[in-house]
Amino acid sequence: MSRFGSLFTAFLLLISSLSATEALQPYGYVNDFASVISSPMQQRLEDRLRNISKLHGPEIAVVTINSTDGLPIEERARLLFDTWQIGKEGKDNGVLLLVAVDDRTLRIEVGYGIEPLLPDSQADRIIRHTIVPHFRNNDYSRGIERGVQAIIDHTMSPDIASQIKNEEITEPLYELMVGAVVLLSLLFFSISYSVTRKGRKGLSLLSFFLQLILISTFYDAASKGSYLFSIVYLAGFFTLLIFHIKYIFDRSGDNNDPYYGGGGGGWSSGRGWHVGSHSSGGGFGGFGGGRGGGGGASGRW
Repeated sequence: MSRFGSLFTAFLLLISSLSATEALQPYGYVNDFASVISSPMQQRLEDRLRNISKLHGPEIAVVTINSTDGLPIEERARLLFDTWQIGKEGKDNGVLLLVAVDDRTLRIEVGYGIEPLLPDSQADRIIRHTIVPHFRNNDYSRGIERGVQAIIDHTMSPDIASQIKNEEITEPLYELMVGAVVLLSLLFFSISYSVTRKGRKGLSLLSFFLQLILISTFYDAASKGSYLFSIVYLAGFFTLLIFHIKYIFDRSGDNNDPYYGGGGGGWSSGRGWHVGSHSSGGGFGGFGGGRGGGGGASGRW
């Protein structure tokens, strides 16, 4: 009877864990359900792991939860890995770093295709020597960041790792350029509106559409990492800007111009412009259909 009761309890725990695992839906590569990772660190890790996956590196998922609900963390990690299908289909190159904060346990689960690069012994060393010391100081953000970097170092080729570092360096440059383009575009449209009020609507509309072409081409090129086009964009922008300003000053001395003088209005729009953050990259589309079974390691702190 006691043995039957133990089996029944284990069965209930398994069912409960399955339900809890199915309830967890990934919203990115970093899924901080326990809310222990700082927002800046979470964003940096998300960008880094997305870039790695984009460059055909491993799919690395970070998950923090409060508890495994009584199930061994090895079983919970395996269920989560298989449910989310971490890794690319056919390559099985997924890695899961699962942290159960209240239980003070963690697990690195490795896909079959990545096991030669990250064997159990190496995963164990990353946990004991890289992650756990920070966790003991309640510095979960730093421990997870260092652990993820150690996983990257052991699972990526030097060429891909170099590409990732270059992309992280150019990320602030991209955001700066996007902001500059938005501000310059607003200035341009304001001047275009002034030109339209002064009677040269055909000229203003032509310049307006030229500017739209410049902006759309800029975003397309920048999204592909071609920052050289920003120079072309700025050259085209200032050429049109100087042309418009010259025309406005030429017309400013015309007292017969019914639109000149008195209460100069500015450009406005009820809708405005919205540029999404480059680091967000849209909604998370899920992982690539990988399978587990490659082993891993567990630890406590």
